[in-house]
Amino acid sequence: MGREDRIEEMERTEILKAPFLFSSRFALALAAFFGFVVLYIQRFNMSVAIVCMVNNTAVRAEAGIDADGDLEGETGDRCLATVTLSNDTTDDETGEFVWSKPTQGIVLSAFFWGYLLTQLPGGWLATYLGGKRVYGYGQMLASVMALLAPVASRYSYKALLVVRFIQGIGQGVVFPAMHAFWGTWAHPYERSKLVNFTIAGSQIGNIIVFPLSARLCDKIGWYSIFYICGSFGILWFIGWMFVVYDSPAVHPRITEREREYIESAIKGNVREEDMPIPWRHLLTSLPVWAIVAAHFSMGWGFYTLATNLPTFLKEILRFDITSIH
Repeated sequence: MGREDRIEEMERTEILKAPFLFSSRFALALAAFFGFVVLYIQRFNMSVAIVCMVNNTAVRAEAGIDADGDLEGETGDRCLATVTLSNDTTDDETGEFVWSKPTQGIVLSAFFWGYLLTQLPGGWLATYLGGKRVYGYGQMLASVMALLAPVASRYSYKALLVVRFIQGIGQGVVFPAMHAFWGTWAHPYERSKLVNFTIAGSQIGNIIVFPLSARLCDKIGWYSIFYICGSFGILWFIGWMFVVYDSPAVHPRITEREREYIESAIKGNVREEDMPIPWRHLLTSLPVWAIVAAHFSMGWGFYTLATNLPTFLKEILRFDITSIH
């Protein structure tokens, strides 16, 4: 593209530019933002809930550990025995489940096994079915599983594993669907702003989930964490399906000026023919592997810390988890 063509495109963009505030794309960004708030509330609520669900006194007794953290005989669990209990703290706030440490680890990880399975299929589904349906129904499935978590927990921990696994499957499609969704809605000049605004909801969800879950556990009971977080997801889904449309062309409330602003910019970036994916070049590209390694390291550290922090504070530092609210 020559200099004159670029100037002409910039002038045309300025003429067509539609206001952002109170626009249809702003409403969609808000809906997607709150979707990510709900997403992360449901993702990490188990991290706090499991502290309230498990009877740690019974777990230690079953492992052969006395009140001072010492082994009772030779049959005790020497890993658990490394946890030294302070003499000035008690463990009266015990839950109803006697789940060993390996069982608790499996319960916390079950979500991520399901989440892993739908990362690539989520992008493909969003391309063919539309980001609205894949994003919305994925989060709806996760919300229904959140509502079923208390019943499944009381039935057996294996039933809870299935529920959390399915919840991970539902949430695994959300990030790919979100990118496909903004591919049809975001003007190239606004794409970074809209995507970053949407993903910022995940950080707000992280801020909310820990004090909210601790408060609910302390005042009502651990089961209320799942009921309330699941209900948030159901309410969000109803609003999402009413407000959101897959493209500006089918949105009934968008202004003509905004539709033309988006479609005229995106049209030049869309190729009609299917292009082959250069898999060999991707898999042998050092920059690609550098990005993969950096993202893997970031994800490993973040999810390990966020998932295990409440248990660490409660059992290792002897911190009252309900005092964080």
